[in-house]
Amino acid sequence: VGVTRVSDTIMAFPLFVLAMGIVAALGNTVGNIVLATAIINFPLYARVARAETITRREAGFVDAARLSGHRDGALLLLQVLLWQCS
Repeated sequence: VGVTRVSDTIMAFPLFVLAMGIVAALGNTVGNIVLATAIINFPLYARVARAETITRREAGFVDAARLSGHRDGALLLLQVLLWQCS
């Protein structure tokens, strides 16, 4: 819930104005411009990651792993994250 609230808060502001405000507050350096760009693009990546996680959570192989006795942490690491890499 916390990440979604932060995402919604960032998206409530006009992105260009928010980026200009961040750069103005922190100073006009390349690092601060990169940071501002990362902050305004964060909601896009957070929403994609959340949607993909919900999709994977509903997959059959996750239910099979849960029924075979995997705990939630091991299930996340072994079945969802590593399965995506292969």
